[in-house]
Amino acid sequence: MKNLNKVLAFVIAFTMMLGFAVSAATFPDVADDASYAEAVTILSSLKIMIGDDEGNFNPDKTITRAEVTAIIVRTKGLEDAAQGAKGTTSFSDVPANHWATGYINIASQSGIVAGFPDGTFRPEDPVTYEQVTKMIVAALGYTPKAENMGGYPTGYLVIASQEGISKGAMAGAGEPAKRSIVARLVFNALEVDIMEQTGWTIGAPEYSVIEGKTLLSNFLKVDKYEGIITSTYLTKDSTTKDDDSITIRYLYYNKEKLNSEEIIDVAEGETNAADLFGYYVIAYVAEDETTNEDTLLAIAPKQGRNKTLTLDYSQLEGFDSSGKVEYYAKLTDSTKSRLTLEANPAYYLNGRANESEVEEFLEGNYPGVVTFIDNNNDDEYDYVLVTKYGSSYVVKEIDAENQRLTDINGGNIPLYFDEEDVIIRLYNADGTKAAFEDIEVDDILTFAASDDYGSLINVYISKNIVTGTVTEKRTGNDGEVYYTINGNEYRLDSDPNNVFAIDVSEEGKFYLNIDNRIVYKDTVFSRTYDNYAFLHNAAVETSIGKTVVRVRFITASGEWKTADLASTVTVYGPVSENGSVQYKSKSFKLSSINNEESLGGLFTVAKGTEYSVDDIKPQLFQYQLNGSGEIYKIYVVGDSLDETNRKFVGDSSVFSLDAEKSQEVYQALDKRLSNVWVQDDTIVFTVPAELKGIANYDPDDEGFDEDKFFVSKASSVFKDANPYTINAYDIDDGYPRIVVAYGAQAAIALDTNLLVITRVTQATNDGVEVTKFYGYQNGVEVEGETAEGTVTVTDREGDPIEIEDINRGDVVIFNTDAKGKIDKIQVLISAKDAADIISRQATGEDAQGNDIQGFWKETTDSQSGKKTLDIFGYVSERLTNGRIVLSKSYAPLKQNRVELETVTLVRPNSNINIYEVNLVPKTPTVRVSDYGRLKVEEKEGREGYYLYVRMFDGAVVDAVAFIGENVVDSDD
Repeated sequence: MKNLNKVLAFVIAFTMMLGFAVSAATFPDVADDASYAEAVTILSSLKIMIGDDEGNFNPDKTITRAEVTAIIVRTKGLEDAAQGAKGTTSFSDVPANHWATGYINIASQSGIVAGFPDGTFRPEDPVTYEQVTKMIVAALGYTPKAENMGGYPTGYLVIASQEGISKGAMAGAGEPAKRSIVARLVFNALEVDIMEQTGWTIGAPEYSVIEGKTLLSNFLKVDKYEGIITSTYLTKDSTTKDDDSITIRYLYYNKEKLNSEEIIDVAEGETNAADLFGYYVIAYVAEDETTNEDTLLAIAPKQGRNKTLTLDYSQLEGFDSSGKVEYYAKLTDSTKSRLTLEANPAYYLNGRANESEVEEFLEGNYPGVVTFIDNNNDDEYDYVLVTKYGSSYVVKEIDAENQRLTDINGGNIPLYFDEEDVIIRLYNADGTKAAFEDIEVDDILTFAASDDYGSLINVYISKNIVTGTVTEKRTGNDGEVYYTINGNEYRLDSDPNNVFAIDVSEEGKFYLNIDNRIVYKDTVFSRTYDNYAFLHNAAVETSIGKTVVRVRFITASGEWKTADLASTVTVYGPVSENGSVQYKSKSFKLSSINNEESLGGLFTVAKGTEYSVDDIKPQLFQYQLNGSGEIYKIYVVGDSLDETNRKFVGDSSVFSLDAEKSQEVYQALDKRLSNVWVQDDTIVFTVPAELKGIANYDPDDEGFDEDKFFVSKASSVFKDANPYTINAYDIDDGYPRIVVAYGAQAAIALDTNLLVITRVTQATNDGVEVTKFYGYQNGVEVEGETAEGTVTVTDREGDPIEIEDINRGDVVIFNTDAKGKIDKIQVLISAKDAADIISRQATGEDAQGNDIQGFWKETTDSQSGKKTLDIFGYVSERLTNGRIVLSKSYAPLKQNRVELETVTLVRPNSNINIYEVNLVPKTPTVRVSDYGRLKVEEKEGREGYYLYVRMFDGAVVDAVAFIGENVVDSDD
């Protein structure tokens, strides 16, 4: 029976909105109208042919001989037998550990495959069209007949043609068979009558075709039905959450055409049968071993049998005098189209039969869509499935634990999954299944209830939010008002609960429901992180006879941008009028500036004989761009105003400076500076210290170069016990949205977990070359890429090195910027340096006579006083309680060893990660290791491991073991 989660996640049962079509294909790369679509759907549902890990079927790819063998063995219902037949085969090129040995053994023993004269099977070769045809014909038992007709390949190809196996699946002689061709061949073979030995004549076996015995019914134990889905658990008034029944009225059973139609009730199983209500389908049914119920294994609309038409209600005109439905194929059409309904069509409104209301809908003026289904190809539509939209809600808050939602106006959204007598179906705008977890803040939910009691509720999820300006409005022929935003027209929602007015020139965000209607407007500028920026420079530039004010700034995502001011700019901030400063908005038309105007204290634009920009004051601001990419709104916080007046009351979107701290010590335990708390991902602009309260600013000064400005996360900037000078903006629930740190520098945290590199590649991201790193961190595989622009790379001593010098096996720590991109890397020890130390410790010096030994490096943080230890040495001894002794260099005799440190790698509740880099192969190998694998000297001349250990504040962070040429084998 259907479990609760599956019921709650259900999507479109029968109505498809705005041109959505029922998909017959299981895979995104299989077109609905492909000749092999039904074959792929059925075979994948029967677990005979499956797709790849990405969810694709890859219809145009070739397929190997081993893969085809497995498919045919599954088709004969011998999957379990194949699993038990794994091991040695009779073919010289199929090792016992090959994944397909069981399938190959079963197929060989059954006479389906024979291999090649040289004793090979060639499992990885692409299978040819003739080969796969031969295997299928042999699986059906027709080998004797095929051999009498010329043998391989002619006899087998003739049989395939005679029995309809090759119908719609032809290919050239000798060509590798595509997966789509194989699917069609196997699918065609499912209902071919089997040939078996039925006796002996003069010592020779006799073979006969056994009528009605097929791969499908006799081997796979599956029955096939063709008919119309006339009822589902969703269309019944008595629907319950543990029901999953599907009713099919059928005339064809397996290959037999019945004298009259019959009815079968089956469980939906894992199919999408409820989505196909009203369609003529092909259904594959078997008895469920757990429930003993007849259960659908696969189902698909019969190709060429169903015709559908989906219309928005506004396209409908009602009935003409002859009873035909009139409609406009396009709203812009001047002539009407017509369709014919069957004499007694089935009417359904929001999932339930409701004839009178549906007829009213066809002639009325309601929000929604209607789908007409002709399931017998007679150009008369048999089913009319209507979706009539009800209320729409914009999601503001999500209570995931209790599955409760709050709308943007503060009310509860009536979506109650715990109601025993209510079934709720959720689906996305693209027609895919949805669950509660798919709902996000700002989504628009539109309800379509089956009746006043809402026993069946369809909920459509829209994520369509349009940001722009209303440029015009008009009244259409249907009496509705259409509003133009960004060149597209939209109507208002008809729900009386969402009544509001929209005027031309209003700008902001407009929320659209699934019917593309505006259900909510937010015409107050909505902030995003990218609307925050820190000013660096502004200047007047002339290009092609046009003078513009050009502004240079860094955004909260760490990108440097240049944008021109629009011809008219509205500034929200401190405005000087009549000798006093007020916080309000003021518009500036650049062409009308006579003397000089201060744009909110950011900079002054003056106009004499020519334009000039002066008094640039670098600071945080917000901005909006128009459609041409010009800045036409600026929001500024005025430093000269007191705390109570820092926020512009007239526009709640304007940001505020809520806290200023000077040389405040950061407390990492609480993540706070005094009474300002931050989160790890709080965005921090780090700028030169001199910009705090600067009076005379020259952006061309070397101290204010762009590379002195950084945007990072708080976790990368603030270090324990260090003092910082900051401005905190837009504090909400104690946490600022944005912080500006003066004089701070984003640095790599000393206690950062190590990254052991496994691969380094070069890539292009939006046309910019970046370096991608792959490796192990925190015991798992991770990947990351460098930020655009300058990336700082240093060695253990802090000296700069090239990023190209980082290779597999290197041990690094790194920092990320606000976008999660790597902007700083420190190589703590490279695989090359480790190999040099290990290989030369026997002599104790390198070619220049320099001492080659392990190292013990202690670094003290100047602010916090905490110490970092980097240790690299030979694992000379293992003590109790997880302690190991590291020595400066390898020495066979214990008394000759110079100990570096004794460290504890294993202790209760330890989070220490240990990795292993094997330097013996030409290219080092890397893996996650553990304490038990660390080796010490076990016999003379066989060294133990060398270990790099990173310690912070007296505790081990991570450790990396290196294996050299003469190291004890880890598997000894």
